[in-house]
Amino acid sequence: MAASSAAPVTVPAKAAKPDAPVPVKVAIHTAPVPVMAAPPAASAPVTVARATPVRVQSRRSRLYRLAVVGLGLLCVLLLIAITVLWIKFNSLNLQRDQLQSSYTNLMMERDQFNASYTNLMMERDQLNASNTNLMRERDQLKTSNTNLMMERDQLKNSFNNLNLQRDQLQTSNTNLMKERDQLQTSNTNLMMKRDQLQTSNTNLMKERDQLQTSNTNLMKERDQLKSSVFTNLERQSWVFFDTSAYYISTDMKTWNESRDDCEDNGGDLVIINSKEEQEYLTRKVGSKQPWIGLTDSESENQWKWVDGSALTTAYWAEGEPNNWNGIEEDCVHMGFKENKTWNDLSCSSKRQWICERRVFH
Repeated sequence: MAASSAAPVTVPAKAAKPDAPVPVKVAIHTAPVPVMAAPPAASAPVTVARATPVRVQSRRSRLYRLAVVGLGLLCVLLLIAITVLWIKFNSLNLQRDQLQSSYTNLMMERDQFNASYTNLMMERDQLNASNTNLMRERDQLKTSNTNLMMERDQLKNSFNNLNLQRDQLQTSNTNLMKERDQLQTSNTNLMMKRDQLQTSNTNLMKERDQLQTSNTNLMKERDQLKSSVFTNLERQSWVFFDTSAYYISTDMKTWNESRDDCEDNGGDLVIINSKEEQEYLTRKVGSKQPWIGLTDSESENQWKWVDGSALTTAYWAEGEPNNWNGIEEDCVHMGFKENKTWNDLSCSSKRQWICERRVFH
């Protein structure tokens, strides 16, 4: 095989352009052309003979021809390669020019975009400022709206209250009109009654004068009767305190017999209503222990006076009432022990008694 060879090829650049590239050297390597060996002969007995000079020269001339043919093929391939590279070079130059044009356009567009971006940034800042102002206005409007809503609600409430008051006033006015009519009617009736009452009053004045005269006469008669009654009672040993007269007996009887005697004389066993009355009677009875009008004969420990009223203020001796020794003690006498207080005793026991009779009303 022949040795490969490489030769640098210079491709001329296009005529002057501002940014024209420098010439490019392209190295084209020629591939070795293989020399095919003759196929081996069929296996046969070969007789080796020594080569003659003529045969050697013929072999050399064949090798030269093959080298020339290979060299021609290499030249053809080199021309094809140079043509292809030339076309590619022109295409690249065209693409370069297009790229430079595109680059110029992009730079212009970039500048335009930069200017547009600057304008947009300014517009954005203006819009931000405007948005901030609008947000403030919105907040102010919200606040104003809230205040207006509150005022509206207050006005609604006020309106409703006024409507209620109006309705109430209308109702009140209607009622007052009815009352006025009723009062007018009533006034007319009262005027008529007044006239009747004036006439009646005149007649009553006359009757009053007559009754006063009659009352004066009755007062005189009452005083005469009182004087007569007091005189009779004093003769019968009755004593007087406040509005009552009291009789303290000298005889001794059971509680029921004592009450019967009091009733026969227009009174009843004494009812003690106050501390002053208790002290007065204590002084009057002295050492006596007379019956008083208090009993629980109807219901044990339910003490009542002879007029049916319940006991409210009592003057019991210490430890009383007690039904001493299991004896039924349902009636009461006073003047017991040193302090002259009350004691319960069997109603069948005999004691003096005090009668009470109302003489003043």
